[in-house]
Amino acid sequence: MDLDRLGLVLRTRRMDLGKTLAEVGDHAGCTRQNVYKVEKALSNPTVNTLNRIADGLDMDLHLVVLPRAEGHEKASVLAELLERLAESEPEVLAQVAELVGQPAPAAVAKGG
Repeated sequence: MDLDRLGLVLRTRRMDLGKTLAEVGDHAGCTRQNVYKVEKALSNPTVNTLNRIADGLDMDLHLVVLPRAEGHEKASVLAELLERLAESEPEVLAQVAELVGQPAPAAVAKGG
């Protein structure tokens, strides 16, 4: 998990919503310092903490666990997953592809 990227996403969302660290921390049941440490990738938060922080930012937390494919790189496994799911939620998948720095699958880029 890229904690730097995760922290940046959470901080950007918090700033876009105009929420303070304390407000998010109160919602998540932790201190503003804990939220700060997550945003700055200074801690290794639990999934439960991340879920509560995401909820406080009106976000959904989605975890994807992929098997390592022999002869495949992580990017190609992720691209294959996005291709398979492109028909179900193309807008969400395009956002995910952008977030992880991968090009959107052709079906998503064309709008389905």
